[in-house]
Amino acid sequence: MGTSVRSLTAMFAQIGSSSSKIHNLSSCNILLIGETGSGKSTLINYLTNYFKGGSLEKPRIAIPTKHYDATEEYQSTEKDLHDAKKSKTSECNTYGFIKGGCLYNFIDTPGLSDTEGTERDDQHITKIMTAAEKTGSMAGIIIVINGTVARATVNLRNTLVRLRSSVPDILLNNLVVVLTNCSVSTANFDLESLEPWTISEDNVFYMNNSAVSKPRQSWIDSKKLKAGLLRDWEDSMEEINSMILRVKTLGTVATDTFKEMRQKRNKIKSEITGILLEVKKLQDTQSKLSTAKSAHKEVTEN
Repeated sequence: MGTSVRSLTAMFAQIGSSSSKIHNLSSCNILLIGETGSGKSTLINYLTNYFKGGSLEKPRIAIPTKHYDATEEYQSTEKDLHDAKKSKTSECNTYGFIKGGCLYNFIDTPGLSDTEGTERDDQHITKIMTAAEKTGSMAGIIIVINGTVARATVNLRNTLVRLRSSVPDILLNNLVVVLTNCSVSTANFDLESLEPWTISEDNVFYMNNSAVSKPRQSWIDSKKLKAGLLRDWEDSMEEINSMILRVKTLGTVATDTFKEMRQKRNKIKSEITGILLEVKKLQDTQSKLSTAKSAHKEVTEN
């Protein structure tokens, strides 16, 4: 798995033809975006446990981590698991889960504000928008942010501004924020620093993902630490449940608008390139005229 949304949907639909339980599934496509190291992959792993009934002691792992190997058969493009500054996801991968007659497709995307610079970010944004366009419909866009930081970094704000020009206005009500590494009482992040994005408080959720960030042997024999991790785990599962219910109420939006925006953006880029070429031609002509005038003046004076 972990491929495209449509191939996942087709696969489940084919299975559904021989099983009444998963026949006529509705689709709920959700895009995950965030800064490198924000916790997108960890959120995918928590979602895997939510949908597949994993536990603190026996977690279900879709994306391998520094401390846990994958237990699920999802295709992954994870790399540099030990380097938090590098984007671990190089391509857009879809993780599908079935619940309540719905196929939830979570699209994990390359991390933004990568150490490799803005050019790589632009490449990632293109991949993200292409993946969104191919889904056919979109139920939500989840922005994943490290909730322990006070404000969005300069790089993240710049990236969000570029992303904003690629996301149709009709989808702005379907924006969801997940603050990782925190609870509602310990979150430091100022949502106003996400401008030009405006997020409803009803669309903000909190996830303390400490369980899979520590090796099992570091807490399994400590009653106190284990009890704390279990509380965090259960709180996160409840928060994910609330988030899923919220996304379901937002409704879906056709992704044709992504294609329209891409075409308009490409047209504008083409027109700007044409204008710049004309400006360069004028500058070259002016330079030649200036050179000719200087030469004529020199000849006249002599």
